[in-house]
Amino acid sequence: MSHEIVPSQTKAPGSLWQTGLSLWTHRSEMYQAPVDLLSSLVTGGQPLEAQDWRRGLIVCHGDASAMLQRTASLVHLCRVFPDCEWHATSSPGTDEIISNNPHLARTWPVFPDERDKRARSFASPPAEAVPPAVEARLRAARFDVMLCPDSLHHPEDRMLGLRMRVPTRIGFAQRAQRQLVTMEVPVNFDQPEAALFRDMVAEIASLAPRWDLRPQIFPRPEDEMEARRYHEALPRTSRHGVTARRIAVFPFVTTSGGVWFPEFWVRLLDLLSADGRLQPILCGAASDAKRLRELSDRTAYQVPVLAADLSYRVMAAFLRGCAARLGPDSPSRHLATAVGTPAFYFRDMSVSWAEGAVTCAGEHSLVPDEMERLQPFEEIRALESLRPELIFGEILNALPDGVK
Repeated sequence: MSHEIVPSQTKAPGSLWQTGLSLWTHRSEMYQAPVDLLSSLVTGGQPLEAQDWRRGLIVCHGDASAMLQRTASLVHLCRVFPDCEWHATSSPGTDEIISNNPHLARTWPVFPDERDKRARSFASPPAEAVPPAVEARLRAARFDVMLCPDSLHHPEDRMLGLRMRVPTRIGFAQRAQRQLVTMEVPVNFDQPEAALFRDMVAEIASLAPRWDLRPQIFPRPEDEMEARRYHEALPRTSRHGVTARRIAVFPFVTTSGGVWFPEFWVRLLDLLSADGRLQPILCGAASDAKRLRELSDRTAYQVPVLAADLSYRVMAAFLRGCAARLGPDSPSRHLATAVGTPAFYFRDMSVSWAEGAVTCAGEHSLVPDEMERLQPFEEIRALESLRPELIFGEILNALPDGVK
């Protein structure tokens, strides 16, 4: 499978018909008929039937978490449409997640630049528009169908599909932008990203949306070797002569909600270290090294620190060698579950609990469901109610018997 790195360029202004059409999409449904006609003229005809699809594009602006979650449904998409080769766009730092996925024929990393390395702290890079030169290459690929699963970028994706002259454009039902798709998928946004994409695939494939949502990532042998070197470089602890299994702790990875207090982490790390069954490893990017060391210095057991700019595949391989992963919701949660490592996470309390809900076996949300849609001042009180002792007990109770 191939993938192509293309340079970022300044976005060129749209043509007059693009500007006018963009204005139409934000008007009422009275414009549906003329926009449908114009869309048909631009793309050269009616939408293709599914049996005629030969090349499809999945448009992904999203962060690494969204990218990982969508991988759970790719195998079903390929199984139902075996004659269609599927491509996917990617964003900074996420191409390595899908570039060797056997269910994709090609990936299009739209914005490759050095800033994606900051994502090794596993924060989410912002979405950006497709550069004109890349858009021209995508148009030249002559896609038959385009899937627009991103819940935040409907207008941009749908306009992109029209400019690329893709005859079949599929997106979630959105009244304000329904004019630019040829098929709308009923949507419930109050659920995780993995379930959203599963709903889209199930709708177009006439399947029941019941399959497992475990993400997929495919570390290479060299990724596994690099991860092993990181494990070997870290000191080991033992309990009653038995080497402790490791728990990778990501304390400084935060979503839009929640400010985690150092005192919370110091107490929880000490509880884990004193128990001895699990050896905590403080993990983060190279830029987090100072903060991680300062946190380690405050613990009673001098918790080892892994501060390095690991690739996503290497981090997945590293997590495979751990007994568990702990921290706020972030891509490392999905990397852990992808390789079968239990993931304990603190979901974003500023949104619905359902958006950060558990998606597959081995995931454990440490935030009660009733803590949702909180204002910042409410989140602080909620965080204070999550006592380290209670979290420690939940982790031990949920671990496999072989670790307890």
